[in-house]
Amino acid sequence: MGINLGSPEEEAKAARLGVTMNETMVRFLNLLRLVIVGSPVVLQSCWIHSVDLTSWFLRLFVLYAVVGIIGMLVAPEQAFYAMGLKEFR
Repeated sequence: MGINLGSPEEEAKAARLGVTMNETMVRFLNLLRLVIVGSPVVLQSCWIHSVDLTSWFLRLFVLYAVVGIIGMLVAPEQAFYAMGLKEFR
């Protein structure tokens, strides 16, 4: 139990602010995920006509592998949960 020194109107404003911040962060993180997933394809599209298709796919795979390895090194716990491996603990 806590002590509430504010009025009910202030509590309602704070609750609305909390909900708005939560929705904003969810949308921002979804956009960030889209950038992480989509940027290698956009980057590699600059060279799609200068190399053969097999080489282009190989470069794209290597780029995704590098991004995945960096993600695993920077945030291993989040990557663990993102891959759905928590059921195997």
